[in-house]
Amino acid sequence: MASGHAREGVRLAISAADRLSASVNMDQPAAMSVYGALLLRGAIAAAREEDRDQAYELLNFAAGTAEHLGMDGNLLWTAFGPTNVTAHRVAVAVELGDAGSAVAYAKEIDLAALKLPERKAMVLLDTARAYTQWGKADNALGAIRQAERYAPEEVRRRPAVHQLIDELAQRSPAALRRRVQQYAARVRTSA
Repeated sequence: MASGHAREGVRLAISAADRLSASVNMDQPAAMSVYGALLLRGAIAAAREEDRDQAYELLNFAAGTAEHLGMDGNLLWTAFGPTNVTAHRVAVAVELGDAGSAVAYAKEIDLAALKLPERKAMVLLDTARAYTQWGKADNALGAIRQAERYAPEEVRRRPAVHQLIDELAQRSPAALRRRVQQYAARVRTSA
């Protein structure tokens, strides 16, 4: 996906999930976690291809797997579970330009249930993207700052986050623009 081949990413994720389910005991929590994580990656790839139906179909399959798994965890470093499925619903909605749905999904998430600080930060950054799309600049800045508290490096070192902050500065009303610009300068200085 990072190289611009989202359609191939969808195909690869589905193919890998199918091969996994055909070759291992899917009642094992680790297998369910890997399977679900593959479906989530496929959903993101489908959203990047603007294939809404496939993105939500893969999310729903992942949700069923997470429900069967019955816990949030980090088996085999997948961070897979019901909460992570909802986090991916936020990301998919943002990719599809549905800011209102993304924010609504984000409000359902108990960040304490996510085990990895980086995963918490990514949910908050996706929420900030949604608020930016929606024109709610103050909320977007608050989400970015909260993400930085959980995982400072995710905010300070990622060019995509710097682009988000720059976009936020451009879209902010004059009263907020200066605060966003000062924040951007601080983030870049500490990178």
